[in-house]
Amino acid sequence: MPKLVAVRNIVLDPKRFGINLEDVANEPYFMQVTLSQPMEARQAARLADMNLDEFLSLNPGFQRRVIHTDTRGVLLLPTERVETFQFNLHRQGVDKLSLRTYQASRGESASKIANQFGVTLAWLKEHNPIKLYRGNVAQAQALLVPPRKPTASHKSLP
Repeated sequence: MPKLVAVRNIVLDPKRFGINLEDVANEPYFMQVTLSQPMEARQAARLADMNLDEFLSLNPGFQRRVIHTDTRGVLLLPTERVETFQFNLHRQGVDKLSLRTYQASRGESASKIANQFGVTLAWLKEHNPIKLYRGNVAQAQALLVPPRKPTASHKSLP
């Protein structure tokens, strides 16, 4: 707490402490962007031309690195990245980048589900709160999966 008080005092009267503070523009540094469909945080970071760690530090609420649109489909991006994000999202197509819901049946093989959508079992577990019993889905549940299995001709963002 004493450090915070010291910083406050310096900001309120920098000349008293022999410090010259530069003016800061009174404009927002961050903007909110709302998504219409679930998306991987990794994809959103790539669309905004940000590294994943920087993106997640601004958006720490995305558990399992998935942006859900039901309650938390709002991203926080630096203002200078919003236009890049929107441009890349529309260029790539929101349907190609968004995750979709797959209704898994009880007893269905998790490995087969992962293979069906071109992801690893680890990816499936990282993006979903999936409960398995001997490698099979323990109870029927909706899982987030990529829109389709990637093909050799499928291109991703650079």
